[in-house]
Parts: sequence; C-alpha cells; structure tokens
Amino acid sequence: MRIGTAFAHLAKSATIMDAQVKMYSTQNELSTGKKVSAPSDDPVNASQIVTAQASVARQASFSANQAYLEGELRQLESTLGSIGDTISTAREMLVAAGNGIFNDADRRSIANNLTSLRAQLVSLGNTRGSDGQYLFAGFQSGTTPFSQSASGIVYAGDSGTRGVVVASGLAIQSNADGQSLFMQIPTGNGTFSTGVAATNTGNVKIDTGTVTSTAALTGQNYEIRFTGSATIDVVNTTTSTLVKTQAYVTGQAISFDGMQMTLAGTPTIGDKFVVAQGQTASVFDAIDQAISALNTAVLSDTERAKVNDAVRQASASIEQAFNVALAKRVEVGGRMTALDTAAQVGEGLAFENKALLSKLQDVDYVEAASRFASQQTGLQAALAAYGQTSRMSLFDYLR
Repeated sequence: MRIGTAFAHLAKSATIMDAQVKMYSTQNELSTGKKVSAPSDDPVNASQIVTAQASVARQASFSANQAYLEGELRQLESTLGSIGDTISTAREMLVAAGNGIFNDADRRSIANNLTSLRAQLVSLGNTRGSDGQYLFAGFQSGTTPFSQSASGIVYAGDSGTRGVVVASGLAIQSNADGQSLFMQIPTGNGTFSTGVAATNTGNVKIDTGTVTSTAALTGQNYEIRFTGSATIDVVNTTTSTLVKTQAYVTGQAISFDGMQMTLAGTPTIGDKFVVAQGQTASVFDAIDQAISALNTAVLSDTERAKVNDAVRQASASIEQAFNVALAKRVEVGGRMTALDTAAQVGEGLAFENKALLSKLQDVDYVEAASRFASQQTGLQAALAAYGQTSRMSLFDYLR
C-alpha cells in the first residue's frame, strides 16, 4: 500500500482541523454557557430544547394567570362577604320591624335605614375588579350592571361567566353573575310563597309555610278562601279545582299537596290567601316592598295585618337572598382551593421543566473545562507531531 506525501499531509491537516473545530466548539460552550448555539450543532438536542422552552413559557403564562385570578377571587370573596353582611343587616331590621309595639315613626325609621342598605347593595353590585371590569356583569363586564329606573333597580348584565386558564385543560371562573346573585332570588321559603290578598278585610295572618313532602308538590298555585267565619276552601287556581274543605281554627296548620302553613287571627268571609310556587324576585324589589310597607300608616288591625304580611314576605325573600350570597361565597372559596391546587402542581411542573431545560442546554463548566484542556493538549501534540513529520521526505535521506 502506497501513501503519497501529499495524501499524508492532507490527512494530518484534516485531523488538525477537526481537533481545532472541537476545541473552538468547547470554547464557545464555555463562553456562552450553552451546549447548543445553533440547531446545526445538535439537531436532536436542539429540538428537545425548543420543546422544553415552550413548556417553560406555557407554565409561566399559567403562573401569571394564577396570580391575576388569585387577586380577582380574593376581591370577589370579600365583596360577597360584604353583600352577605348588608343583606343580614336588612334581615335583622325586618325582624325588628315586626315588633308589635312599634308605631308609624319607628317603622319609617327602619324604612330609611333599609333605603341606605339598598343603595349600599347597588354599590357593591357595581364593584370593579383590578382590571377595571365589573365583577357582577357577566359577559357585559364593561357595562355598569345595576342602575335605577322608574320601575326600580334594573340589571344591564347577563348570566355569563368568565374563566381564566390556570393549567392545561383547567379554567376557573373569575366572576359571579349578578342575575342569579341579585335578580332571581326564590321567594317565600324557596319552594313556595304565601301572601294576603289585597281585598282582605279581616286581620288573619299567614306564615311562610314549609314543605312536608317534595314528592307531593305539584308546582301549581292555590288560594285559601274563607267561605265562612270558621270554614275554608283550598282551591287549585291553576286547574280551578277544589282541593279540600276544612274547619278553620286560628293557629292550626293547614296541609295539602306536600305543603303546610298556619293561619291565625279573625277572618272575614271572602278573605283569601295566595300560595304560589316557583317564583323569583330581585333582592331590591324585596327591600322596596318592605320600605313601602313600613312607610304605610297603620290605622286598623286590617291594615296592620297587611303591612306585617308585606314585611314578612320581604323578610322571607331577603332570607333567601342571604342564602344565595352565602352559597356564592362558599363557591368562590371552592374556586380558591382549586386555584391553590393548580398553583402547587404548576410550581412542580415549572421546576421539572426548568431542570430539564437546564440539563439540555446548560454547560457543565467543570466537564467542559476539562474537555477543553484535553482538546488543547491533543491539538498541541498533533501540531508538534505534524511539524516533525512534515520535514520527513525521501529528499532528506538523499542529502
């Protein structure tokens, strides 16, 4: 096998060039701190680095959303607490308004306090979040949700819910719609409501009633009618059928179709009491009803019975409004717990992603420095050897 002088020079030069490239590559790693400066350096590793960088960026975006949502939920929970406290204060005032020794002036004083609480509820309903959007406007977050009209407080929002993505496949609601919180409060005991007919001339009062059998409920409306001073008919007004006839004893419960309520007082023949199921009203309407009733002068037992019944109905609705506000607050607490869990999981994923990215792209300086020294020594040896062999030729021996 013949090895020409030119070939030997080329082979040795290629070896030296390769050693120089490797040394300069290691030198670049030491200067930049990165294993891969360009995709061509290591296509497979570069692809893995891009994937890891995307994961780190995505988790950083989730973390930013989590921080934003935490602030929103804390404000929402605090506002719901204030709403519940305001409604609770109104409820306590209506309980006090039932005091039999209160005169017209006392009731008007309570009505004035309720007016202030009503305005406070409107203000709370128009609370803005940290981003300037209304918390209780649904999708209409840029529109003031509650305002006064000729007919009372009106709602300009909707029942939409806004979510914030805090983890892969997980979005947590950031608001609470004012429709269900303020405007669609169940009346009465939450299933049915009772009331005194405006035409009554006796002083009989009726309580809020209770459900005795959910299975027996019909979802239909009724009237309790006094056909005699001690006789009542229960009529299903939805179907126009007589449900039952029974003797009236003041303070004795009346039961029918899964419901029970108590009437007490002295009736007049023709007096009626309404039982309606599945109705809703706004908390503002309930307060307005109470304010109107408390501002009414009481000149007779009949008028007192009607005022007390209006206050009772309003009080029952406000009780339901308090329950709704409390349920909303508990729901927000659940969202905050879910957010905390997502944040904890996200912290673990962020650490793992960053560790993987560091492993893929960050230089081990001790190993790289050792490698550089070894490559430098090898290059110097190759250059020295080439310097010696390059002078060796047939002509050197012929001299």
